[in-house]
Amino acid sequence: MTITNNRYEIAKLLNFNKYPVLNLDLAKDKIINSDNIFRGCYKGQKVRFEYFTHNGEKQLWYGDLAYFYDSGLCVLSDSAVITKDFGYHDIEKDLEKANAPIIRENSECVVVIHDSEKRLAMVCLTTIKSINRFCMTAYQFESEFDDVIHQLEKAQG
Repeated sequence: MTITNNRYEIAKLLNFNKYPVLNLDLAKDKIINSDNIFRGCYKGQKVRFEYFTHNGEKQLWYGDLAYFYDSGLCVLSDSAVITKDFGYHDIEKDLEKANAPIIRENSECVVVIHDSEKRLAMVCLTTIKSINRFCMTAYQFESEFDDVIHQLEKAQG
């Protein structure tokens, strides 16, 4: 994983469509519930990921970029739910999926972890090693992301 704060490098990483860009906003994406089950959890943007079936076919599936204090930064695999009607909520979900970046095994992606209230950000280039569509955690990022997130949480904006 490479972390950069160089303006020129950040522009190259974000602006030329060479890498998929994943986004986690620590100010907006924090999950808060009354039971405090998800203490220290963030759920970011929708992500599409490519995986291979047991027949060797390429498939796309969906998940969410997420961070948990106890298990780190990961992509959580979505589940499929069939409903009898199709409404506005379904269109919202489909729109999120249509705009989601695609990550692939053995390829690089950019992860931007930022806090929109403190106006601080870290831009990281990392390699996706392996994806397992059949686990709830489809992809687990390196543990170095823990340090990045803790630095941003503690920093004064």
